[in-house]
Amino acid sequence: MQDSRTLSLLDRPALVSLVVLLIVLLAARIIIDFDAKSLAISVDASIESLLPSEGSALEVYEDVRQKFVGDDFVVAVWVSDTLFSADTLRRFKEFTKALEKQEDVVRVDSLATATYVSAEDDFTNIDDFLAELPVDDAAAMQLKKKALNNPLFAGQLVSKDGRGLLVAILRQA
Repeated sequence: MQDSRTLSLLDRPALVSLVVLLIVLLAARIIIDFDAKSLAISVDASIESLLPSEGSALEVYEDVRQKFVGDDFVVAVWVSDTLFSADTLRRFKEFTKALEKQEDVVRVDSLATATYVSAEDDFTNIDDFLAELPVDDAAAMQLKKKALNNPLFAGQLVSKDGRGLLVAILRQA
């Protein structure tokens, strides 16, 4: 019996249109603040809105924020399936050096500026990781292995899969 009454309402298009119009007007009243002539809803797109209200993620965020407050710090990522080729590493090093020459840049941290320490027999070598660019792709792949086996580089300056290189740029505030 209930179903037949509902169906009989659908036979009245004017009534259905009036109900739809009322629903739209109520929704508009909820969404729009007519007094302020603006939307009554807002979206908070800040990073803080995405963090939990407590816990270790919030603590890490606050710690980093305190350390770098006032610094103009830009992070870029160079991504390619062929990062560790002789040509790409040359271009990456040139890119890093060009950034370092910018007037307002204080420091650039990347695989091209990273210090690499290695021990061979009785000698300890300390040099930039890309002090000598590889002459061919086979030498570039050896550098990839070195970078990924170095806990200071892997997951920091180079992605753990070897497809991304980080460039951190500190500019004058």
